[in-house]
Amino acid sequence: MGISVEYDYDPTADVRLAEEAYAGLSDALPESDIDPADIESPACTVVARRDGSLLGWAQVYAVVDDEPAAFVQWLLVSRARGHATSGHNVLRDPTEEETDALVRLLRGAAEHARDAGYTALVWTDTDRSLDARAAAELGAPSAEDLGRHWTTTAPLADWRAPAGLPSVTTRRMPQPPGDALLSAYAALHTEATGRAVSPEEVPERPLDGPYPLLTLDLLTPQGELSAQVTAAIPGDGAFIGRVLHRKDVGDEQVTALLTELIAQLRRDHPQVTHLEVREVDDPVVARSLNSMGLQITGHWRSYRLPLQT
Repeated sequence: MGISVEYDYDPTADVRLAEEAYAGLSDALPESDIDPADIESPACTVVARRDGSLLGWAQVYAVVDDEPAAFVQWLLVSRARGHATSGHNVLRDPTEEETDALVRLLRGAAEHARDAGYTALVWTDTDRSLDARAAAELGAPSAEDLGRHWTTTAPLADWRAPAGLPSVTTRRMPQPPGDALLSAYAALHTEATGRAVSPEEVPERPLDGPYPLLTLDLLTPQGELSAQVTAAIPGDGAFIGRVLHRKDVGDEQVTALLTELIAQLRRDHPQVTHLEVREVDDPVVARSLNSMGLQITGHWRSYRLPLQT
């Protein structure tokens, strides 16, 4: 049988679906401290199944924009379970079933959005190879380049730091951080991301979870926090989701921070052979990564599917 799609209008549908998707993996998943009451409820959840087996789901949200657009966020069970056990996005190419399932989910989301009066469906990369395939099949052009993925080109053991880097002070994130540090981390996250972050939202124990994490802080000569980077280490690769830094931090300081991170990876995680960094449209980080010899290996994009009324 083919893939079937159903619509669920229960705002907590994803809780039931997640229990089904992650069956048998509960011990591998970190617990969430997020209060469901603080999360925007989706207008609709589109669910894909084959012969009753859950393939994935997509949730549709309203977007405040110049035109009535809907935002969709999706999850495929096969990719999500792979992420849960490995600690990073699945690196293999998408299967035909995965591509078909995502296309069906996005089409279902588009139909709901169109019927609700929206003129476009937008989404951002969740799994860049899979999103690109689905967008091409749906005829959804890339609307915006949000960032890039940079990767070392030689074994990490052979990497050499650029000459002339400034001397900097770094530390591993204290465990557990006190209230004053949590406030400092929240202020850094707020300045770096442009989104208000409270001390309660800062993870107090980043080493908890199914795989090792290494978090380094960059300090000013006065001992104040100026940047932070966290590397996930699921196996032979290390992955950085974002380099957080204050506006007065330059690319050479970022390079010095990343150089120290690589030194600690070599010392404490010698199995790591490569480093990947996601740069979120940040010229300072881009200059740093370029000076370190990393190369762009992928793009993080948003997609926009116009809806015919």
